[in-house]
Amino acid sequence: MDSKNPNILFVEDDKALLTRLMKGARLRSPDLNCHGAATDAEALLMAKKLLPEVIVLDLTLDPARGPESGLRLIPKFFEISESTRV
Repeated sequence: MDSKNPNILFVEDDKALLTRLMKGARLRSPDLNCHGAATDAEALLMAKKLLPEVIVLDLTLDPARGPESGLRLIPKFFEISESTRV
């Protein structure tokens, strides 16, 4: 990572949990730029805009589809930025 504050993107459909994850990350590492997305579409838009260094991904974004709903995003994130860690 370069000298700028790193971007981290949390992708979680449970908004209360998303808020707790971001708050916890900021408390532990105040230099992080924490961002959140609650849907796959929102996550892809934010990944394109932010080019985050790290994405923390809920694999079951859509409980009806199970882990496939989160897993299918991983290759799309790598198309946006090969250096992003998921």
